[in-house]
Amino acid sequence: MRHFVLCPAITILLLAAASTGARSQESQSPVACGTDSPDACLRDGDAFEQQSAAGSIERAVAAYRTGCDAGSSESCHRLGTMLRDGRGISPDGIRAAVVYARGCDLGSGGACTERGRLFRAGRQVDPDVVVAGRLFRRGCDLGDARGCSELGELYLSGEGVIGNPPAALQNFQRGCDGAWATACTRAGRLLESGNDVGQDLRRAAALYQRGCDLYDPVSCGKLGSMYQDGRGVTEDRKRADALFARACSLDIYHRCQDVFQFH
Repeated sequence: MRHFVLCPAITILLLAAASTGARSQESQSPVACGTDSPDACLRDGDAFEQQSAAGSIERAVAAYRTGCDAGSSESCHRLGTMLRDGRGISPDGIRAAVVYARGCDLGSGGACTERGRLFRAGRQVDPDVVVAGRLFRRGCDLGDARGCSELGELYLSGEGVIGNPPAALQNFQRGCDGAWATACTRAGRLLESGNDVGQDLRRAAALYQRGCDLYDPVSCGKLGSMYQDGRGVTEDRKRADALFARACSLDIYHRCQDVFQFH
């Protein structure tokens, strides 16, 4: 039997290669959630939320809490919503408002908007529409489409701000551009009616189309009515019927015929 003896130089090279491989594997391992890795906490929290195993939601709460404490604005947003809704933790609107405030200060537009919604509705916090408006504006400026839509609602109703339909339309448009379906519908309805903004049926139809593409049943129904009557679009009964059917299929409350009054 032959015996092979490795020379010292080859042995050193093999050991170095093994060490390099181990370090490479270690560098490719996911970063653990911790106070020095807030993004990892957001990643872990999101993964836990998608799981159905017992205790997963509670682990998501823990991950988001660690991430929020470490400076992850979106972790604060997620944690605030779980506190508000009582998912994986006892519902606590006051704590939710505090956590949303931290997320908003850290730059989460969604956290600003959700804090604003708490103040507008007076859910476990004293109602304050003026504060809500400021928070919706900050959320919108930070890129949260729902914040733009909520601000548009205030300008339309005159709550906490001076009523201003053109400003409402502008904010609804921003919300629609950010893919918030309800904002598309609200902008479309303003332009269809023309109240204080000037009627523009073609633009209204385009906004309804965008809202329908984003699964809003009211937009689908409104656009169907426009195709049925040939307003702002070329009359097309077949397309109208298809849009009415889509509206009904998306109407989770099963009230489509009463709401849209299609025929």
